[in-house]
Amino acid sequence: MAAMSKILRGIGCLLAGMVTGAVPAIATDVVLEKSGVFPSFAEQMAHGLHVWWMLLLALTYRLTYQTLGSFVTAKLAPDRPMFYVSIGAAIGFVVCVIGTIVMWDKGSHWYPIALAILTPPTAWLGGTLATRSSSSAIPART
Repeated sequence: MAAMSKILRGIGCLLAGMVTGAVPAIATDVVLEKSGVFPSFAEQMAHGLHVWWMLLLALTYRLTYQTLGSFVTAKLAPDRPMFYVSIGAAIGFVVCVIGTIVMWDKGSHWYPIALAILTPPTAWLGGTLATRSSSSAIPART
């Protein structure tokens, strides 16, 4: 029974990290679209998105949220936090590659490639920050 609990907690930490990375990214997309900074999603699908500064902005906040998601994954991991961060990074990489293939003709090619390539290092960064912050904490007085 303890092994099943550990598996469920591991799945839970992965899901929490993915939600932490994805929900703010989608919310930021919506805010930037509604405020007129980015064209609507429908316009992007119809005409693509080729404006370099918009893509750089999107890349920056997406990587930041990915780092935060990996931080959460590591913090919630039942054990071996970097193992779970690595699983999350692999899933994120595969999703980015699929997105790159599906959206190839809808925008600049450098953006989805950069997102896919930078997903594993940002996951590592988030996991490393989480494990260092927990190991460098001041021990409680006894």
